[in-house]
Amino acid sequence: MAAYHMKIIIVTHNLFFLPRIQNAATPHGHIARQADSLDRFNREYDQNDTTLVLIDLEGDSDLWSHIVGKILAGKKRRPRIVAYGPHSDTTSQKTAQEIGCDTVLTKGEFSRDLVELIASSS
Repeated sequence: MAAYHMKIIIVTHNLFFLPRIQNAATPHGHIARQADSLDRFNREYDQNDTTLVLIDLEGDSDLWSHIVGKILAGKKRRPRIVAYGPHSDTTSQKTAQEIGCDTVLTKGEFSRDLVELIASSS
């Protein structure tokens, strides 16, 4: 019998953090899936096992804002939404807060806190 895994969806086109996220997720019983389009996000999210959504603020703001809106408008128990981006991009950070992301971090904070974020999303 396969172990049940909770899912982390990473909304990004940038693959830099992906291996680190995957490596941090596995010991906590999570699987990490990249979503670089709305279709891909919907396929992953509609499986009802998502506990954490990570939003790369350097990605397409129309995409990530739409995804956050979809999550917040949904009827099911929603995952925690954590956005991260360059410390110099205060505009995207402010937008992410305003549209409803639970936590907004700089890339440095995200990198430092990654394991804790995943462990607390179980």
